[in-house]
Order: sequence, then C-alpha cells, then structure tokens
Amino acid sequence: MCLYMSKMQQAPIKFTSVQSAIVALRRGRKDPHWIEAARFLIERAAPDTQLLLDAQRALEQESQAIHQGHKPGAGQAIVKWLAIGCFAVAVIEALLLIWLSQSMC
Repeated sequence: MCLYMSKMQQAPIKFTSVQSAIVALRRGRKDPHWIEAARFLIERAAPDTQLLLDAQRALEQESQAIHQGHKPGAGQAIVKWLAIGCFAVAVIEALLLIWLSQSMC
C-alpha cells in the first residue's frame, strides 16, 4: 500500500465548527479541503446569506449564458434600446428647434 496519497485520493474531511471551515477556506486552493469547507459554510449560512448566494448563482448562470450565446434576444434587446434612445434624442432635438424658432419670432 502506498503511503503517499494524492490530493484527489484523500478522504473528505468532516468539519465540526464554522471556525475550522473558515480557516480552511482562508487558506484558499492550496488547502485540499477548501471545497468541503465552502460547502459546510454554505449549508449553515443565514437565510439572508442563502438568498445572496442564490442571486449570485443566478447572475453567474446568466453571465455564462450570455458569453456562450445561449440567451435568445439579447442582441434584439440592445438594438431596441438603441432605437428608443435615438428616437428620444430626435424628439428632444425637434422640440428644442421648435422652441428656439418660436422664441426668435
């Protein structure tokens, strides 16, 4: 039996306290148990924190979908808002020209 075990072969650690999980998480990716620490902390997070994590996941999924081109209509929405913006600028310019022509008379 080989005494050396790679990081992938190590048994998952069971965290017993939030503090020990935070210590492992602060070490970052160099700690082989940082993923287990993150899972431990996420499971025990307060409801507000859970809501924030859910929102972050949704934003990340939306961002990935946009970058992968899977979000239909994203380009159409941009074109629509550009058209609305150009129309608004044209209306404001026309109103300004009417106001200036009336004030000059």
